[in-house]
Amino acid sequence: MAQEFDEDRLTLSERQSLIRILQKRKNLHRPNSDNLFDRKIRDLHEKRTQFLVRLIKHNLLITPGSEFQRIQFLFDSLKTSDLIKRKESQLLIMRSPIPNAFCVGEGTIAVTTGLLEIMDTDEQVTWVLGHELAHYELDHANQHLRGYARRHSSLSRRQKQELSDPDKNISLETLNAYKEMAFGLGKFKRKDEFEADSLGHLIFQDLKQPGYIGLKTLNTLDSAFEEQLPYHIDKIFNFRDYPFQKFWFKNRPSFFSRIPSSSLFPDDSTKSHPAMAERISKLDLDFGISQQLQVSIKTTPLDKSYALENLKSAYSSKNYDFLIFLAAKYYRQKEYRYWIVRLVSAALFELYQLKGEPDFPYLVSPFTYQYGEHLTQVNNFLHNARPKDLLTIGFLFLNDGRNFNPKDESHFFMLWKYARAMDDFRLMNNIRRTYQEYHDDPKYLSQMRQVKY
Repeated sequence: MAQEFDEDRLTLSERQSLIRILQKRKNLHRPNSDNLFDRKIRDLHEKRTQFLVRLIKHNLLITPGSEFQRIQFLFDSLKTSDLIKRKESQLLIMRSPIPNAFCVGEGTIAVTTGLLEIMDTDEQVTWVLGHELAHYELDHANQHLRGYARRHSSLSRRQKQELSDPDKNISLETLNAYKEMAFGLGKFKRKDEFEADSLGHLIFQDLKQPGYIGLKTLNTLDSAFEEQLPYHIDKIFNFRDYPFQKFWFKNRPSFFSRIPSSSLFPDDSTKSHPAMAERISKLDLDFGISQQLQVSIKTTPLDKSYALENLKSAYSSKNYDFLIFLAAKYYRQKEYRYWIVRLVSAALFELYQLKGEPDFPYLVSPFTYQYGEHLTQVNNFLHNARPKDLLTIGFLFLNDGRNFNPKDESHFFMLWKYARAMDDFRLMNNIRRTYQEYHDDPKYLSQMRQVKY
């Protein structure tokens, strides 16, 4: 990924500290006997830890510090409940636009930036964290892992080689396993989900929180991929000299709506995973929530800066269909406009370069089984558009007077890269000259001068 967009990295000492914690945690709750099955379980624990370490080193998992301190506070407040016996759990934030939270068997709880982006209040996030702590308390992750060990092998040969060298640049194949983890890990059997909903709800209510928050949270999660966009990409990417083509939205074969398998983080079948409506109904029935008087209670709105964090996460984790979906969602909001232009133009350029190559499906998922209507449209567009279309659209989008920010040096550099890809040497010279007029010490100028034409 382009280094010019990496601005939020953990310091080396922060990464090392987090890695040491994970290395210590991998031995929690794993079997100690030396029979073949237990050795296999320990091996899976080790591989998961190695995988998380690689993600930390590549800035895809972060500790909930700085702007995420509020989430850590909510997490810690839950652990004061007497219902929680395992107090050693820790929280991570996962740079992924896919709304999810999950529990790793040794007690690491992760929430995605995508989940924070769709939640409305602190209370909703707290309820989700309580649900994941309940999974840990009930040992569901380890039970799930043991069941998987009985059925499957673990990593591909290439992933095994990569994990043996955690400082190696992360490949798109391994990055794709990370995306599958965001979708798949955290899905348990029907019984497990119901149990975690119930225990998590009790833990949440120990904080004297209103019961109906659980129903509101599950409803929000249920509609996560069905969101209506206020501004669609056929408007954003529609230009007078290059109009948007409706056939770019054409649906691809139904095979792509099916569930893919993941060797590292397996998915349960949809038949064993209870539908959200079923979970809502059972939670309501068990606790009589809808019969309770829903008095007006003050809730705390979640910090909306997580929307920008999620846009950057979609780019850094190479979830490019999610990135453009989120760009359409926030395009009208001026405080995000230049960031959207910065990230989307870079993504479209990389997609243009890799269109038709084997690596393209790692940038745009071939599977849309959990996508809503509008996210599917974005995915179809990226698959159906030709390389020339992506190049032209990216250039026109960036060069639009509403979008281009002359104060942002990366806008100039990306525009110059587009001109170079189009072999327009005159335009390249004009961009470089204008860039020098706007900036006294241009940081990309040396890279522009290295190209001879």
